[in-house]
Amino acid sequence: MTNNQKNSYRDLHDHIEALDAAGLLVRVDRPIDKDSEMHPLVRWQYVGGVKEEERKAFLFTNIRNKAGRVYDIPVS
Repeated sequence: MTNNQKNSYRDLHDHIEALDAAGLLVRVDRPIDKDSEMHPLVRWQYVGGVKEEERKAFLFTNIRNKAGRVYDIPVS
């Protein structure tokens, strides 16, 4: 199997399942503000000194904004 074949996925759902199976997915189900919490949390991995091999993918399932608007589409 070539590296290209190993990393190809049918769709985003397939990729998320593979990340989860590999222990590389952090699922965040609690309400999270997309502007003040979500972006800084993800960015922290890159500027906070987390080694590349220790970084995780995030799946946010309960997205809101500061006005309380609820977004019904998960963000990965």
